[in-house]
Amino acid sequence: MLFAGDWILHQLEITPPQIYKQIMGNKVVLFMIVFVVGNNLLSAMTTTGAFEVYLDGNKIFSKLEKGRAPQPTEILDAINAKKD
Repeated sequence: MLFAGDWILHQLEITPPQIYKQIMGNKVVLFMIVFVVGNNLLSAMTTTGAFEVYLDGNKIFSKLEKGRAPQPTEILDAINAKKD
């Protein structure tokens, strides 16, 4: 929406609301806010230490439960067990 919003709204024959016009008047500020908030949100989501491996919807490894990263052989053994 930041870069192609005008074209999208025109194609959909939608009249832009007033808030949209205000936001588009400050694209640089909006971009910086999205960049900062996006990075903070991504950082918060990835710092939990959670790492889980699923196979066909079943959890085969959880770093939070085991307290460590998986060994490659653990993952391969679970995949091979599923094949059998």
